[in-house]
Amino acid sequence: MDTMKEYENAHARHFAKKWQAQAKETDLHAQAENYVSEFFYHANFGGYMFELGVNRAWNLPRAYNDQISSLKTARYSSGTEVFFHANRCEPCKTFPPGHDIGYVGNGWNDQISHVTVFR
Repeated sequence: MDTMKEYENAHARHFAKKWQAQAKETDLHAQAENYVSEFFYHANFGGYMFELGVNRAWNLPRAYNDQISSLKTARYSSGTEVFFHANRCEPCKTFPPGHDIGYVGNGWNDQISHVTVFR
């Protein structure tokens, strides 16, 4: 791929197919907002919360860095990706659109430094 835009488009198509297949296999009921993903300090959507809109990426400032424990992903997106390090540095984990993630997992709890919500 020649440009970042081509990469992002291919990335979005790949995850859209993956989430459609996963949604058929699970019985998850989404409560997420349409165009924003919500990030919470505590598991099960507790504590302080902040939002990030679709087609946005953010290196978390000190107040939010290494604080996220749960999230709700935007319904009208191609997924929400979290990164262990700032500037989209690996490792990363992608969550499907329109899902409530009550706990990001033991390896990711209070470790997220960058978030991206795909268009």
